[in-house]
Amino acid sequence: MDITQWYAIALGGLVAASIISYLLLSIIRIVRTYTTIYFLKYLFYPQVHRYIRGSGKTTRFDVVLIVAFLVGNVLCTTIGVKDIPSFTRRTGLMSTINLMPLSLGGHLNLIVSKCNITFEDYGRIHRWLGWVAIAEGLVHAAAAASIQKPSLHTSSQIAALIAAIGMGTVLLSSTATVRRHLYKIFLKSHLVLAAIVVAAIWLHNRSKKLFESPIVYLLASICLWILMVTLQFGQILYRNLKYGKPLNRATVQTITFKRQNMKDIPISDAIHVHVTLSQPWNFRAGHNDLTQHCEMKAIIEGPYGNELNLELYGTVLLFATGIGIAGQLPYVKQLLEGYHNCEVKTQRIALFWEMDSECKNLPISMRILDIKLFILGDYISAQTRQGEIASLGERLSKTYETMDIENLIRFEIRGRKGHTVISLCMDDERSNKIREIVRHMLDKTIHLKELEFCPYSSQTYRGRLTAMLNH
Repeated sequence: MDITQWYAIALGGLVAASIISYLLLSIIRIVRTYTTIYFLKYLFYPQVHRYIRGSGKTTRFDVVLIVAFLVGNVLCTTIGVKDIPSFTRRTGLMSTINLMPLSLGGHLNLIVSKCNITFEDYGRIHRWLGWVAIAEGLVHAAAAASIQKPSLHTSSQIAALIAAIGMGTVLLSSTATVRRHLYKIFLKSHLVLAAIVVAAIWLHNRSKKLFESPIVYLLASICLWILMVTLQFGQILYRNLKYGKPLNRATVQTITFKRQNMKDIPISDAIHVHVTLSQPWNFRAGHNDLTQHCEMKAIIEGPYGNELNLELYGTVLLFATGIGIAGQLPYVKQLLEGYHNCEVKTQRIALFWEMDSECKNLPISMRILDIKLFILGDYISAQTRQGEIASLGERLSKTYETMDIENLIRFEIRGRKGHTVISLCMDDERSNKIREIVRHMLDKTIHLKELEFCPYSSQTYRGRLTAMLNH
């Protein structure tokens, strides 16, 4: 072949490669789009029944991950096991391996926050890892006891007994009732018991070589915990200290509720904190602004968690119930500022807020912001009747009944501008209802976001408020 033929082959190859690449990328894009829609519609958005998930939020995808985790542990514990001694060794080894990620702790930290894991998901991961590790450890102890009668004459056996008792105590003290009523005691005792269990397992193992199993896994757990504590301490120093400037200063005041007779009632479990920072932070939506008042020294940790990037959507629909409005207002402020500075794609914002009682001080609507309030009871005017609608301006209205979520969403979707995001900071009942509505109308232009910290049901708040007023 002469040089012209080589040139023709090279040129044809480039054209063919371009066409094939385009077709492959188009196919991948289409498959990814429809796969994502079906994944969100049938796995990520639907929650399991409330009787199964309790008060938390557990989706079908969470259940799939949990089942896969349990099946994986069962397979790793049983495959290749021929007798009770090998089963004993395998369960002990699996329990030790599962201890490693537990060393990150049960709270949000820098590592978890950078991995974009929500607080609720991380708590669920920590609990399931702990339950499985404890179950495998207790099974290991029972299997070992069935082979040989325990003897308390050796340090290894004593350490094994301490580890088993420690695991059982951790399991019993980690129930929701104990955490809810004795949280501070649980927090300290949980850390102490975990340290005792790790130390006891270390002493229980006859081999003390650092890079042999299972000592290497215990060493990895300890190193991971030291790394987490070091990063946390370093972040605190970075956030709070600056050469030549004092520590952060804070003033704390009790939040009060004003009754109709203008008498202030203090709310015992709520405070308002103003902080003056030693050096500026880059604040983001979801965190309240801090003022310049000060009365005492303060050390601030965080912020943790993930910000919702709502500025990428043309239409933003914000839903809130009760105090959930506190989670949505920072995003409203951020979007309005970005709109006026031509920094966001958002062309329409609609805020839907359902509250238990009517209040006098209402937010002021802006050019691209529509506010619709839904009031369930305790009307200011005695002439107000359920179902009435009061217009307070072109973009602000009050409706004296429960929010008709499905019709609101369908109406907004019909008139949307560009891609649409629906952000939720609501109680579990309404949040789950919106999930189902969005799931059935889902396409590639509709997205659902939910803030990590959401209010309980409005009935719960109404009951607390009534009890406080009648006190």
